[in-house]
Amino acid sequence: MAELAALSLAGNIIQFVDFGLRLFSEAKGIYDSTQGTPKRSLELEIVATDLRILTKNLQSTTQLRPRNLANELLKILDDLKLKGLYNKKWESFKQALKHVRKEDKIQKLASRLGLFQNQICIRLTALLRRVP
Repeated sequence: MAELAALSLAGNIIQFVDFGLRLFSEAKGIYDSTQGTPKRSLELEIVATDLRILTKNLQSTTQLRPRNLANELLKILDDLKLKGLYNKKWESFKQALKHVRKEDKIQKLASRLGLFQNQICIRLTALLRRVP
């Protein structure tokens, strides 16, 4: 029984160390960034903004959902940006903690937006084929 407890403790320590390393890495990325956000968040922001503009221009009621998802993702990404320069190390750490906590939600939104983006491409391709 003691072996099982030791194994469980070792697993917990490994999870804690992994979380700490991810948090430190995220904080360093935020601290070093000139935009106050990691590169992957900036890339997601660009894609979400582009998709929001595209769906706005399509003026279709079926496109309101991806626009809402894009707006939700952009709001989360904006909340995760480093705002102040005062005590930048501590603020980077706090933002990194928020990044790690919201990572799953960001990935789910990005996946859903990717599905909508593919669907929009398919629809646009079909529309372009109909044009003489």
